[in-house]
Amino acid sequence: DKFQNVWIFHILTGAHNSGAIWAAQRLGDDQFTIVPNTFVIRTLNLTDSANYLASSNVSAHAYAQGWASPEEPFDFTSAYGYDVYTPNKPLYSGRRMWRGYDMVAPSLHLDPDVGFHVRVPTYPLSVKPDTLMTPTSIMQYFSDYYQNTTYDLTKGMAAGPFHDPARFGHAHRLDGNWERSISIARTTHSIVMQTRPNMADAIGGVAWYAQGVPADSVYFPISCGQTTLPTVFNQAIRTQFDTESTWWAFQFTTNWAHIRYDLIHRHIHTERVKYTTLARELQQSTEASCRSRNLSTSDCVALVESAYNEFIVTTTNAWWQFAWRLVSSFNAGYEFFNESATGGRSIGYPADWANQTEYVLYPQHYHPPAQVAAEENRTAAVDPDTGVLSIVVGGSSAQVEAFSLSSGFLLGFVCGTMSLSLVVAAVALVSRVRQEVASPKAPASVEEQGESKSTNDEAVVVVERVAVV
Repeated sequence: DKFQNVWIFHILTGAHNSGAIWAAQRLGDDQFTIVPNTFVIRTLNLTDSANYLASSNVSAHAYAQGWASPEEPFDFTSAYGYDVYTPNKPLYSGRRMWRGYDMVAPSLHLDPDVGFHVRVPTYPLSVKPDTLMTPTSIMQYFSDYYQNTTYDLTKGMAAGPFHDPARFGHAHRLDGNWERSISIARTTHSIVMQTRPNMADAIGGVAWYAQGVPADSVYFPISCGQTTLPTVFNQAIRTQFDTESTWWAFQFTTNWAHIRYDLIHRHIHTERVKYTTLARELQQSTEASCRSRNLSTSDCVALVESAYNEFIVTTTNAWWQFAWRLVSSFNAGYEFFNESATGGRSIGYPADWANQTEYVLYPQHYHPPAQVAAEENRTAAVDPDTGVLSIVVGGSSAQVEAFSLSSGFLLGFVCGTMSLSLVVAAVALVSRVRQEVASPKAPASVEEQGESKSTNDEAVVVVERVAVV
């Protein structure tokens, strides 16, 4: 708040759905905390009103319900937290808490697998970051899907061939769950609140607001003093596609990325970084203008509001143009660059994924009729250039790539082809010698006899060599 205090606040319905039960705890000035869709406040020292506050009925209702015992220190989360005995639930919130702490204080080496438990504390309420935090640090956390960790959602079979971190719902009638990252496919918006007590409230307070999935969206600055926002920023009906909506602009590119995430998301990331950088520069330049012109608070708010709203409109328009470029660049299994003969490429599938599918089994399903097989084999033996040669590469370790085979396979193929050619040549040569022996001819000179003897010996040697090969 403007007094540089950060409070965690929990509230729930009171007895008989009347009133409320609540508790609050102030964080230390150098602390960072995560509240991952669960209560996190534990013991309450209500004699220290500078750091703890609560409703008068905070413990009495829990005692009356049998959720806590007066004989033990009162634990708010243990009394009122949602507690369900399933191996999925502790990780559902716990992994998010671990990831936030691990990003800001990796020196703690917290265990990612213990999960968050209502009855037993497993993670601290807060931690001291290893480095100074900024609004950008929080944006990075909101945009995270466990990149470069054991739980990276762009890895594994569930990420599909294109390393997509999106996980849609659950598998029906099957025990299990997906990792729940911070940025998920169903996120509608995210906000980073920035306070600066050294400035007027109307200017110092800024909400950095992103529409849609955080990992794919731009954070727009909105001043606390603003009284209006552009229509494009406010209009978003989930069941009505709208090309004049900021939310739909980002929602559209997020969904188009599922076509080929590993390639398309690179472009989204580049654009996102560009416009987020422009947003930060806009904040700095407008506030600097207020100072240099010695504007009053009301005049500064007017300047900031106009600049921020214009930025929202221009960025939304630019993002739609970017969206249409993605549509024309990535479709039908191709990536297109221009209209020239070489202006596109088939993007296909990664070999590591295709090797685990029916792709490598396809050649094994070819079983031609005996007559066709015999013709193909004869053609291949006489003229390998025009014959049909079936090549089957199978097995879990087979490497499949478009227009390329391993060096080992090629070496074996070449050696086999050479051996086949030698056999054919040797048979033809032996047949010719036998014909010459059977046909009466004029006595040959000593030289010719020597040549015939050499040729005949060479043929025998060749046949022997072929037999060895």
